[in-house]
Amino acid sequence: MTPKERLDLLKEGYTQDQVTMIVEGIDAGLDVSAYRNKEFLAFQMFQIREGLMEGLPVEYYAKPEFGWFQMEEIRLGLKEDLNISLYAKPEIPYEKMRQIRLGLSQGLNLTPYINLRAGVIREIREAKLKNVDILKYVKENYDDEQLQSIRIALEDGIDIDPYLLSEFRGVTISEIYKGLKGGLDVSSYAKTDYNWQQMREIRLGLEHRVDISHYDDPLYNWQQMREIRLGLEEGLPVVFYQSLMYPAYEMEKKRKAILKRIMEEERLQQEEEILSDSVEKAEPIGDDVMAVTTTQRGMQAFLTISVQGKKFTKKEILQFLESKGIVKGIKEDKVDAISRGRYGTEPVLIAEGRVAKKGADGWYEFFFRTNVEKKPRVLGDGSVDYQNIEWFETVNAGQKIAYYHEAQEGEDGYLVTGVPMIARRGSEIKRLTGSGFRVDEDKRTYWAVVDGMIKLRDTRIDISKKLILDEITMATGNLDFDGSIVIQGKVGNGTKIKASEDIVIEGAVGAATIECGGSVILKQGMNSAWKGSIRAAGDIVSKYFESVQVYAGGNIQTNNSLNSELYAEGKIEVTNTIAGGKVESKTEIKTYEAGNRVGIKTNLAITVSNQAKREKLATDEEIAKVRGELTTLKNSYEDFQVKYPPEIRNTMDIFLKMEKAIFTKEKELKELEDKLEALEDEVKKLDFAKILIKGNAFEGVTVAVRGMAWKATNLYNITVKVCDNRLEIINN
Repeated sequence: MTPKERLDLLKEGYTQDQVTMIVEGIDAGLDVSAYRNKEFLAFQMFQIREGLMEGLPVEYYAKPEFGWFQMEEIRLGLKEDLNISLYAKPEIPYEKMRQIRLGLSQGLNLTPYINLRAGVIREIREAKLKNVDILKYVKENYDDEQLQSIRIALEDGIDIDPYLLSEFRGVTISEIYKGLKGGLDVSSYAKTDYNWQQMREIRLGLEHRVDISHYDDPLYNWQQMREIRLGLEEGLPVVFYQSLMYPAYEMEKKRKAILKRIMEEERLQQEEEILSDSVEKAEPIGDDVMAVTTTQRGMQAFLTISVQGKKFTKKEILQFLESKGIVKGIKEDKVDAISRGRYGTEPVLIAEGRVAKKGADGWYEFFFRTNVEKKPRVLGDGSVDYQNIEWFETVNAGQKIAYYHEAQEGEDGYLVTGVPMIARRGSEIKRLTGSGFRVDEDKRTYWAVVDGMIKLRDTRIDISKKLILDEITMATGNLDFDGSIVIQGKVGNGTKIKASEDIVIEGAVGAATIECGGSVILKQGMNSAWKGSIRAAGDIVSKYFESVQVYAGGNIQTNNSLNSELYAEGKIEVTNTIAGGKVESKTEIKTYEAGNRVGIKTNLAITVSNQAKREKLATDEEIAKVRGELTTLKNSYEDFQVKYPPEIRNTMDIFLKMEKAIFTKEKELKELEDKLEALEDEVKKLDFAKILIKGNAFEGVTVAVRGMAWKATNLYNITVKVCDNRLEIINN
């Protein structure tokens, strides 16, 4: 389009953004008559232009009565070949269109709920996908925020009904759900007297085992509750500031001051005192023959008598000490000795304070081994013993698995002047969370409720069901188990094994298909003749792999990989040899030898770059697109601000839609920028990616890092990595 034609369009009343859309369509060879209409906003033109470029029948939505977001939902439906007639109607808001479209793409017809709010339709859709029924709550007129919290609870199998009240907001219900999931007594806060922030503070207090009676009062606002809770977690005597008369900021000041003072005292008490450095010679003043000095910290007082032979009564000594402010920790035996004339002219330790001692911290006593090493033992010849590896600890239903020993009160101290030194209570540890166990009413004793494998991660325990079998063959059939599987014998050809947790096989494995949501250990290795595979969400450990396809969401460890394909999201470590096939990791590959003397074709690669870079590139493009759309929207918004006074434009539906659209696009842009930041971090990991070959790198071996390849030339003990965008071969 010539500059004159552009100018003519502007003279006709088209905006600059509208002209841009028309020009870009013509340049792309499109029939722009479908949207060359001043009634279309630039953003509507954009949606029609996108449809034309995708070869879609845009006549279904190229109508001024559809808003640009409505157009987008119809366009996306056409692109997915969905039945858009179910929702392509101007009177249906785009939010509802979106939920109907998403439902159709997921095999759900949500049109029976079209008269409900868009957020409610969304929750019905999410619930149906998770096989959860929330329709009774929909009929009871719970809003979408409430329904979301109810749905999440039901998905986790939490019975939240006894605590539901229509007055509770969604975030309030969420706090109740979180408490129930953590095994807490939510009756202490599931009350209309509390808002959700107050509920959260009580829940956090229960989780951290503090005495919530100090603040479970609706008269406290949540900020005051927080200050009291933090003080309790720090073991402080909160009685000094928990009064309702103190606003939260005042409570915070007092809490920090108390903590600072106590911690300083604790620090000083840990320092060794050298009396000779801290005591000065006491000189009598005037006719006085007794004098008192104290250490700088006031923990000790020394009495000096300057005239030998003079006798004093106990009363006189005590009165003198009191007159000098020494009233606590007085050593009666020393007073008795002095009153009997047993003293010299050297200072006598006459009083001693008591250091404050923090109470013992709470701790868990576990009745199972918590430190099972999931690592094979390295033998003297450098090979690895996979046969005797211990992979897990097991417990039986009804077995006591843990007991919590509560934190203890501290022991207050004092100075010789009587000034108290406050001791902190010991710190509590959060309650155990997880699955497969129950807690006694004492909230301290934990019992297994299933037979299975037990795992401890921080303060979470999970006991997964365990299935033990002798062997798996075609005769025994395939296996799909919700839990962990232990096979004590072999696994035959043509079998399929699937588990939600770990799989441990003690015998040899043939051409089987193995899949699990945990880790896999093969104590005798696997030879599948290219007819078997392993796929695990966690680590895979095996004595050897021969002609096997292996994928690990974690790390892979083996003695030998022969003509196999190994892929790991984490590291791959091969104790002896990689010969033949492909071995790919996102982070690091270690092996003793790569290839063999006859030059077998062997490929080693660090593969993170391609996928991460592709995603980064796509995200960059998406960000540019959204920024362009946002600019167009803001330009249209500004045009309306210029054309119409506030009292008119603020009543216009199209203007209000623009405001909402700008908010939505800005939110989408922020999410994309966050995603881009995460991808950039992933790409940065490439700087540390390497392939380490400790022994021979034979001819026939190809090593690739970040898309740059090198063919081995019988080198020994090398590291291959990228430095300054160049592939470097470094002698170790």
